[in-house]
Amino acid sequence: MEMRRHGSPRDDAYWVNFVTNLSGSALACYPTSGWTPKSSMQRPRHVIACDGAKSEVRKDLGIECEGEDGYETMMTIHFNADLRPVVKDRVGMLHWITDPACSGGLGLNSGIADAHNLVYKITAVHQGWAGDSILDSYDADRRQIALVNSAQSVKNGKKIFSFLKALGTAGIDDVEKARDNLHKSIHDPAKQDMIAREVESQREHFDNLEIHIGYVYGDKEAPAHASKYTPKFVAGARTPHAWIKPLGACFSDDISPLDVSYVKEFTASGVASRQYSTLDLCGMDAFTLLVSRADPWRLKFEELQAALSRRNIKAQLWVANVDFEFNDAKQKLLFETSGGFAAGGALLVRPDQHILQCSSVETTLEELEAVILGHLGL
Repeated sequence: MEMRRHGSPRDDAYWVNFVTNLSGSALACYPTSGWTPKSSMQRPRHVIACDGAKSEVRKDLGIECEGEDGYETMMTIHFNADLRPVVKDRVGMLHWITDPACSGGLGLNSGIADAHNLVYKITAVHQGWAGDSILDSYDADRRQIALVNSAQSVKNGKKIFSFLKALGTAGIDDVEKARDNLHKSIHDPAKQDMIAREVESQREHFDNLEIHIGYVYGDKEAPAHASKYTPKFVAGARTPHAWIKPLGACFSDDISPLDVSYVKEFTASGVASRQYSTLDLCGMDAFTLLVSRADPWRLKFEELQAALSRRNIKAQLWVANVDFEFNDAKQKLLFETSGGFAAGGALLVRPDQHILQCSSVETTLEELEAVILGHLGL
């Protein structure tokens, strides 16, 4: 085993190399707390691979990459990269998340969302409130997202390189020559319409919220336009954000308020109204029921909570206009209409903030319990 200093200001940061046969029977090595030459031996149940599309681990296991065939992309710098971040199979206890350095700038958000999806599932298995089959849902959820994002990355790279070529700056080693060409192009009256069209064509490159949070797990279609984000109230979608005000104790004691005072365009009241989100209501280790009114949901929830607690599954309930209220009238209307709150509906949310079920007042306790146990593989 070899250990090397990470090069960070943290005294406890180290590179750690370990060997495992990925079957769960081999031992992993890592430094004990407070660096000493000693090592500690553990039996890992799961390994999360974060070593990217050029992973040597993947190659050694004979797992091929899947996705885009593009190898070259252009952002603010020019580099060569394999943009196919998702491997074809999950081997034993090995799970793959997107390399933040890949996908032409989309990799970081993809990798964070990969981990967000996977970690609560591994936690649930380790703590005994989910079956092993829930780990298979990671691939079902995240593979399509990675493929869409890598394809968007290639599309972005081709568009911006084409634009730079039209400006006379691409493929020129002489920086001064490239700068001179750029200056001439942007001041050429004959090129103004072309420049305006090309700038607009880059919108999906920099304004792409639909790619980052507009996806729906289980949906195999790529978004029609990366810039046109629409909140969605369907199973598999990320719970739509809305600014809220906690009423009573609620959750505000556990979650620090967001400070957006750095946005100079916001008034004092605008800053105050943007401290908490509906996403803050979602527990990281619990299923959350967001409901439009107390009756009949409170009684159903109490019975549901009692049933789930026998399996060590946590659940929490938040009632609109009792535990929290919406700060924005348009966002409130969205939850009332698309979210079903006006008809007395509810949203059952997974620990990763994605909707598990859009429930109506007719939804029974047994149906709520069944959808949760089914998701957990129990």
